[in-house]
Amino acid sequence: MRPARLLRVAGGSHVLGLFVLFGIGGVASLLAGKRLNMSTTRTHFTFRVDTWTPDGESIVEHIAGVEDYQVALVTYRAACQRWPGIPITLRQGARMIEDSRRLRVV
Repeated sequence: MRPARLLRVAGGSHVLGLFVLFGIGGVASLLAGKRLNMSTTRTHFTFRVDTWTPDGESIVEHIAGVEDYQVALVTYRAACQRWPGIPITLRQGARMIEDSRRLRVV
């Protein structure tokens, strides 16, 4: 929808629908006549989960990018269960946090 059309809808009884579509800040910007920035795609995350070639030389696939450590750890463990035998790592930048190839003795 064009912003001009949304302004007419906001004048009616459908303001709640605008909050769902654009959030409170988006509706405030829309009503103030400001340009609405819909979304941005993040490309850099604190933690990343990757699958590797069997020799460990290069990344095959980037599985996930996550900001929260606990979510990243659960994502890593789920990936290890989903693809057993595939080398999978959880990293924070260059720091290796978990590696499925590493033997864990408890």
